[in-house]
Amino acid sequence: MNKYIVIFLFISTSLFSQETIDTTKFLKPPKNPTIAAFASAIFPGAGQIYNGKYWKVPIIYAAIGASGYYTYTANYYYKLYLHDLWLLEKMNDGDTAWNQALLVMGIYDEDQLREKKNSLRRDRDLGLFITIGLWGLNILDAYVDAQLSNFDVSDDLSMSVKPFLKGYPFVMGITFRFTPNITKKKILRL
Repeated sequence: MNKYIVIFLFISTSLFSQETIDTTKFLKPPKNPTIAAFASAIFPGAGQIYNGKYWKVPIIYAAIGASGYYTYTANYYYKLYLHDLWLLEKMNDGDTAWNQALLVMGIYDEDQLREKKNSLRRDRDLGLFITIGLWGLNILDAYVDAQLSNFDVSDDLSMSVKPFLKGYPFVMGITFRFTPNITKKKILRL
């Protein structure tokens, strides 16, 4: 009796077993570009993490951090020169209460202070535009990377060159035919 039970279990498990599936034929589900772009807009690098491109995150933070630091430094010195110009104008007006030592007054005269102030304001504004531009590139990179997440880059791209004769009078020419491997692949849903 035990012998028949073992044979029955062996036959039933082999009859109802699932066949193996080659998972290399399946693609990952496509990434949503809107989610990637929105995530990068809220938190820089989050869209790259969503897309699985972790190596891009330090590059993004280095670029945005460097341009942010440049903007901060230019703004700090701009305010410093602006304050010194204000103090210099107060001293020139004859207000003795403002007659104190200035940080850069001994180095620069009034025209040079104005030129440095204007130069630092331009640097600050440029740094701000660069920071905003890098933030926008971060969003664009996340969006494009999500759009192209399932782009087929297989080695099966072929091109054939064939000479041909056509019609009367006979015309000779060359035909170029590009045939990419376009096959529908099943998407594995998890």
